[in-house]
Amino acid sequence: MPIKVDFSKAGEGDSDFAPLPAGEYNATVFEINSKIGKDSGQPYLEWIYQVTSEGYVNRRLWQIFSLQPQALWNLKSHLLALGLSEEVLAGEFDFEPRMFLGKPVELIVSLSTYQGKPGNDVESVRLLSQGNKPGASTKRAAKF
Repeated sequence: MPIKVDFSKAGEGDSDFAPLPAGEYNATVFEINSKIGKDSGQPYLEWIYQVTSEGYVNRRLWQIFSLQPQALWNLKSHLLALGLSEEVLAGEFDFEPRMFLGKPVELIVSLSTYQGKPGNDVESVRLLSQGNKPGASTKRAAKF
């Protein structure tokens, strides 16, 4: 028996997956996963942010941090921007993802293209405290 489908009201595409416009967004740290690269076989951390800014609520943005020694400067800069001190990050550090989950952050997001498809890059991040206003100065933001 055939299934009747009416495409007369179908949209042109899935706007939920369209990249966000470049700009500043409030978000929370939604998930942090430890993964292994498919091609490289090397470990990395996948940070997932859930956007809380009006008009984009619940949209997700991703950021990847390699755990290779030559790339750890990037993760360290990120953790400093999220409020950890140089002293805490000196030497060996036991990373506990749960300490960041749910934390409010401000993201600086740009447009990018990956494998021919439009997307977003999280360029910088900073912890958003109650005293910070959305869109305020990002002088403390870590550049990636």
